[in-house]
Amino acid sequence: MTKKPPIFILDSDEKFAGCLARYIKKAGGEPKIFKNLFEMNAGLSVTIPRLIFFDPLLDGPDAFGFLNELMSYDDTNKIPLAIVSNLSFNLADFEDYPMRAIFNKSRLRPEDIIAFVKHAGLSH
Repeated sequence: MTKKPPIFILDSDEKFAGCLARYIKKAGGEPKIFKNLFEMNAGLSVTIPRLIFFDPLLDGPDAFGFLNELMSYDDTNKIPLAIVSNLSFNLADFEDYPMRAIFNKSRLRPEDIIAFVKHAGLSH
C-alpha cells in the first residue's frame, strides 16, 4: 500500500493545531503541524501535502502573501487549501485559489473536520 502524502496544518496556536491534528488522524489522514511559514516552507521542500489547513492570522510573514507564493509554483499551485480562523471569510473571495473550505474556529466541531477530510477523498 502506498503511503499518502501528509496533511499540513499551519497555525501558531499549538493547542488548536494539536486538536485539529487529532481530528485529521481520526479521518485517516497523517497531519504535520507547522507554527509559522518558515517551518512550513521547509516542510514543502521535503514533501508536497495533500491538503493545507491554515489560519491567516500568523506571527511573522503574511499568510496571504504565502498563498500567492504557493500559486506561483507548478508543484504547489493545486494543493487544496482550507482556512481555519476566527475571522469571517467568504469562499467566493478565494476563487483564484484551490480553496476547498473555510471553517470558523469558534464554531468548529470535530465531526466537521473528520467529514471534510473523508468527503474530500483525503483519508486512507
